[in-house]
Amino acid sequence: MTDVKKKDQSKNFFNFPLQTWEYFTAGAIAGIAGLLSGYPFDTVKVRMQTEMTNATKRPPLAVFFQTIRQEGPLALYKGVASPLVGEGFIQAIVFGTYGFALQVISTFRNQNPSHSTDSTITSSSPLKLKSIDYANAGCWVGLACSIVASPVELIKSKLQIQGEAGAQKVKRYSGPIDTLFKTVRADGIQGLYRGYTMTLAREIPSYAAYFWVYEELKVWFLKFESKTKLFGTKGTDLNAFYLLTAGGLAGVASWVVSYPQDVIKTRPQIQTSEAPGAGQVKPYKG
Repeated sequence: MTDVKKKDQSKNFFNFPLQTWEYFTAGAIAGIAGLLSGYPFDTVKVRMQTEMTNATKRPPLAVFFQTIRQEGPLALYKGVASPLVGEGFIQAIVFGTYGFALQVISTFRNQNPSHSTDSTITSSSPLKLKSIDYANAGCWVGLACSIVASPVELIKSKLQIQGEAGAQKVKRYSGPIDTLFKTVRADGIQGLYRGYTMTLAREIPSYAAYFWVYEELKVWFLKFESKTKLFGTKGTDLNAFYLLTAGGLAGVASWVVSYPQDVIKTRPQIQTSEAPGAGQVKPYKG
């Protein structure tokens, strides 16, 4: 009997990479879809973050319409190729690392991840976890993602601000590959990781907050639905409305705890040493 249990546990443990790859695939698709729909807003955000003086500061709508009027609507998608390649991979890391981390945490916490409780990832993959475990797994995600996100966002940000007034009106880069090589040529590989400390300081609390709020809201919505029968949901499966609401509110929470770090990260990332305009004063050392 003991041997059977060990065999079953071994099977459950070594089966989880299949679930992890499912997370990777879903994450990549979700990341690319989210990127394309939200990228114009990200361009506006980066341009506002890099306005250095009060004289140049503009409200979001002014940045949006001035960009379209002066550079055309496609300017809102400047640098999109870099995150289009990198973001899908980043989001795959997000969901893959998250699923893996929950499995590991569950294994070490309970020594039997096949036991279910009220708190689960999905109805088909129950794990015995506490609320803090979701935040803990989010920290793992932030650490893993920062390694890829930092150079991807540096390249993206440099391209996004091209065409703006001042020194950045000079077109330094023809695309992501050109940006990559010019940055490495001028500053070395470490130049791609300028602002990494603040990227890490942003990613860890951001993902911790996101997954903690998301999973807690799913549990709350299940309890709410079981009492009200608002949508007639059966079992532990939530419909799209609940999942979208949980994801949206979790996204707000993640930005609340990480936006200041994002501003600090972006400013040193856009600094450059390469010609033309080499030798310009760098206001930030890190």
